[in-house]
Amino acid sequence: MAMMARERVLLPPLVIFIVGMGGIIGQILLLREFLVVAHGNELIMGIILANWLVLEAAGAFLGGRVAGKPGSSSGAIYSGLLIAYAVLLPAAIALTRPSPQLLFGLAPGEAVGLGPVFLSSLLLLTPVSAVHGSLFPLACASLAEFTGPHRSIGAAYLHETLGTLVGGAALTLILVHRFDPLYLAAGVALLHILGAAVVLSISDLIPRSAFGRAMTIGLLLILAAGAALSAGPLQEMSLGWQWPGQKVVHYDNTAHGNVVVLERAGEYTFMYDGRPVATLPVPDRAQIADYAHLVGAAHPEPDRVLVIGGGLGGLVDELLQHPIQHLRYVELDPGMLRAFERFPAEVTERELTDPRVSVHHGDARRYLQKTDRTYDLIILGFLEPETLQTNRLFTREFFAAARVNLAEDGMAALSLPGSPTQMSRQTVDLNRSLQRAAETAFAAVELIAGDHNILLAADEVPALDAETLAQRLEDRDIAEGFITHSYLQYRLDPERQQWARTALQDSDAELNEDLNPAGLHYALAHWGRMFSPQINRAIEPLRGLHPAGAAVLPLVLAGAVFLAGSVTGRGRSSSVNFAVWSTGVTGMAMDLLVLFLFQTLYGFVYQMAGLLVACFMAGIWLGGSWAMKSERFVAPGPLFHRVDAGVTAIPLVFYGCALALRALHGIIPDEFIFIALAAFAALAGSLVGAQFPLAASLLSRDAEDTGSVAGSVYAADLLGGWFGGLAVSVALFPIMGLSGAVSFLVALKLASLLLGALAQRRPAGQTIGERR
Repeated sequence: MAMMARERVLLPPLVIFIVGMGGIIGQILLLREFLVVAHGNELIMGIILANWLVLEAAGAFLGGRVAGKPGSSSGAIYSGLLIAYAVLLPAAIALTRPSPQLLFGLAPGEAVGLGPVFLSSLLLLTPVSAVHGSLFPLACASLAEFTGPHRSIGAAYLHETLGTLVGGAALTLILVHRFDPLYLAAGVALLHILGAAVVLSISDLIPRSAFGRAMTIGLLLILAAGAALSAGPLQEMSLGWQWPGQKVVHYDNTAHGNVVVLERAGEYTFMYDGRPVATLPVPDRAQIADYAHLVGAAHPEPDRVLVIGGGLGGLVDELLQHPIQHLRYVELDPGMLRAFERFPAEVTERELTDPRVSVHHGDARRYLQKTDRTYDLIILGFLEPETLQTNRLFTREFFAAARVNLAEDGMAALSLPGSPTQMSRQTVDLNRSLQRAAETAFAAVELIAGDHNILLAADEVPALDAETLAQRLEDRDIAEGFITHSYLQYRLDPERQQWARTALQDSDAELNEDLNPAGLHYALAHWGRMFSPQINRAIEPLRGLHPAGAAVLPLVLAGAVFLAGSVTGRGRSSSVNFAVWSTGVTGMAMDLLVLFLFQTLYGFVYQMAGLLVACFMAGIWLGGSWAMKSERFVAPGPLFHRVDAGVTAIPLVFYGCALALRALHGIIPDEFIFIALAAFAALAGSLVGAQFPLAASLLSRDAEDTGSVAGSVYAADLLGGWFGGLAVSVALFPIMGLSGAVSFLVALKLASLLLGALAQRRPAGQTIGERR
């Protein structure tokens, strides 16, 4: 009976710390894998984080039920769940990579819409997140007998949050650059197995006989060895599942994204965040030559040219056939250049060794802000605004910077999805949004319609006709087989160009801006029309929604909660849980908006996500610590409502901060902006963290079952985060911009304050009938 000597075990803070650290590392690793699956679309970060939270909430609810049962052996259950997480995390990462093929029958590298990402993440995260979430109420129940029920929840929350902070910082600053994801997952697994061994030991659950002790220790060692030795084979196996029929000859996670090179039958495909960017040694000459020579010939004397991204593998080579004296190529991710250098082809060797070409590693927008050079042509390579990382090269702010760096008769050019006969409304809106952005900086913006539209922007775009362009190509001795005189006549057909102009002028598409990424929304709608039509139809009614209209939903929700609390006599608990839920919404929204703003300004959130999330979690830890100390001197009720009011102000403060940082970007040192964003994340987190233990203290004073209270408050917090993640990523930010998202969040927290004030006026437990 020694194994049942104690039902409740005081878990060491170190074990709870490990749970927090393992949770954030697992979360960020899976997030990065899903980013590759979704071709780098940062908006899926909200979907992944939201699903992680709601599944943790489900796990917390179940864990609370288990913790509340008398006679349950918390040590055995807790150690079993630690081992389960150690096994499930590497498996989830490995299965995420081929999930589009396994779950939806998509071809390797095929675009994945928001709908499939939502469903696949919900399925793959369920076992991992639920297991992790169930550990929290069990830890609270363990601590309750030693710290008191109303303080145990806050104590467990702080230990776990501290682990989250350390794990996020360590992953971002140290680990992610040195180890592949499955090796990091193996390290997390080893720590959890160690934690399970500690829990089994202090729970008196390891048999006292020599044989039993040896068997238990041997089993734990086998699990640990399996975790350590399986990382390499699982890495190779999962990449083979992700890219069947092809050999992965290069795999690199950089600060900006994921670079993979695939080889089959001597052909190399260069992938960036899961989408192909070049095929060598034989690129798609027809599309490349069309873009390069139409743009190159549009300028009478293209002496100095700037190409931004998506140019190696053919575009730069074709442009060099024109009388260019200097071509500057700017590539955000040096990992792509390393891949081209490691697997050279004749075309890329010409591009990188031509004395007229110079390569700049870094952000194109920062380059334009810092350089004093001017160019005859500024050409965006084969990029589309389908991520925040690329959308920042199609905004009003980008075109303003490009205009400053153009010579007197210079032109800017970009390639967009199009059609020579009929463009869908989504395609028209995308083209019109970017055209409007360019028109804010240039007097003339012309569209050349075709399979791929070409947008030319200048103070004065010269009249383009087939004869002029054909003569220039002939004068430059460019004998390009694809670009003949008859092809130019077809490509520049006046009737098609007039049809395209009319279609765009009839569109009411919004202007694409940094803080209102309408171009991203239209690009996703364009691709969603083909890959996720159901999601497009669901989001369609939200288009054109005014921020004032978005404020109606919070009032409706608060009214429903008030009525439910009045009927059941649980007005105070309902208002407290609604406040926690709405703070969860706001906290997740602020976390994501900080990430989105960082990506808009700098473009490498792929690396910094862990650190910024860790700063948010640091704020939660500080706020929670302050609240637990403050409630010794101040009643938790008034303090809870003051914190709720503080959360209401956070979105407004962030909006002002975002406007200021956008204006100062490029003027003040980057370190100041990094510090400002990190500080704001910590500030927002501190208010979120302060409210949680206060809510738990309020509700646990009237309850006997600490585990159930912990589960309900934790679930409210996480469900709020789930809703906030989905709302901000899918609807509020891409459709309504930052101002619309902020308006919704402020209205939500005002509704929470109103509900709390109404609940305070009614005695606890009084129903509508009793009041009458």
